[in-house]
Amino acid sequence: MTAPCDERGSAPTELALLAPMLIVLVLFVVFVGRLTSARLDVTAAARDAARAASLRAEPAAATADAETAARHTLTDRGVSCRRLDITVDTTDLQPGGHVHVQVGCTTDLADLALLQLPGSHRVTAGATEVVDRYGIQQ
Repeated sequence: MTAPCDERGSAPTELALLAPMLIVLVLFVVFVGRLTSARLDVTAAARDAARAASLRAEPAAATADAETAARHTLTDRGVSCRRLDITVDTTDLQPGGHVHVQVGCTTDLADLALLQLPGSHRVTAGATEVVDRYGIQQ
């Protein structure tokens, strides 16, 4: 007759084997969440920049206000860009027209993940805003 199989101690062994995989899974979920958050932050910066530009009558002032608004939004949201590109299209900057802003931010992956990952990721977003007919600042 065979002795019954003793399974004492198998749960801690299984946990020890599964724990690293669970930790990697949690870190991956955090990384994806932070990547999505960075994308939303850059989108908000583009939207704020387009709105700021749409309130100006002169292209130079509109461009300056758009760049300032985008930088402030990213700073307020804690996004650090290795390279920040802000393009403002003011070709239709007139009452009832529109202004388009494109914001590109290159971030280090180490800033997005809890691990020190090498490399970088580029996030871009654009926004178009209608120029106010009556509220334009000179």
